[in-house]
Amino acid sequence: MVAWTGNGVDSQTGIYIGNVADGSIDRVADTNFAIPNGIGNFRVLNHPYLSDEIVAFEGRGENGQEGIYATYLDGGTLTRVADLNTPVPMGDGNFSKLLFSGDTSVSVSGNMIAFRGLDASGEAGIYTNSISEDRLAKVVATGDLLDGRYVSDLRFGVDSLESGKLAFLASFTDGSSGLYTTSAAVPEPNSLILGVLGLAMVMRRFTCQDRNTLG
Repeated sequence: MVAWTGNGVDSQTGIYIGNVADGSIDRVADTNFAIPNGIGNFRVLNHPYLSDEIVAFEGRGENGQEGIYATYLDGGTLTRVADLNTPVPMGDGNFSKLLFSGDTSVSVSGNMIAFRGLDASGEAGIYTNSISEDRLAKVVATGDLLDGRYVSDLRFGVDSLESGKLAFLASFTDGSSGLYTTSAAVPEPNSLILGVLGLAMVMRRFTCQDRNTLG
């Protein structure tokens, strides 16, 4: 399967998936689609992210609406993963930014989506959601104490989520940085996530000076 953004005449824009084996093409969403949990239709649809189960994409609407949306490849209802009306798990208020031009902010595997977002205070974090359960969880955010240091920035690549594991690059306030892996399973309850993350750090840690390593 392949996924892409397609443009047509009269400002048509949409997200499409195609089956290489049989040549079939299906529309995922376009500017005639209502924004899930939003107001009006999509105005901009970009950057599809494809796994073996789902396709996710970044969407914008009128009046500054922006969010991440997903659906199953074999059909189903288009679902909001997160938008600017979504409360930030263990963060301040609602998300204030989810789309970052030219900077990877989403990775998918199975029916799980990992994404980067800013809370109402502008603090960046990495979050996960499963469209089968719609349970949003925080993985790690700036200001958190990780590996004995305070996180100042976070990055990950489009292929960073794989088989329930998430790799990410953390920069720290002391000028150091590290590449980490952790389980991306949605925790129960959410308050346990930092403990789970801390134990997972023992599994793998690499020193990394180049922020683009994961990109």
